[in-house]
Amino acid sequence: MFPIAQGELIQLLRNRAVLINSLIVPVAVSIFFISYRDTFSRIGSLGYVAAVLIFTIAAFGLYATTVTTLAARRQNLFLKRLRSTAASDATILTGLVLPISVIATVR
Repeated sequence: MFPIAQGELIQLLRNRAVLINSLIVPVAVSIFFISYRDTFSRIGSLGYVAAVLIFTIAAFGLYATTVTTLAARRQNLFLKRLRSTAASDATILTGLVLPISVIATVR
């Protein structure tokens, strides 16, 4: 599992779509929420807005990056090659999603 995760981390750093999902999208969502903070403060407290913002960015970033990664690995037949090894499906998926989850948690 860890060798798969290490290789996946290297691939994540090379993938432009992942970098966009990890860096630009959270900044854009943050700018949106900051620009409409007065509207959100009338609806609820700013603490509520901050909590929603953090959860939205984390969840969307994790989802988009995971889907992009798994689709890319499927397209270049990397998943098919991994399935022909002795590793189980759960180990393969855990190895592929582990670096993404760690990055999303640290962020």
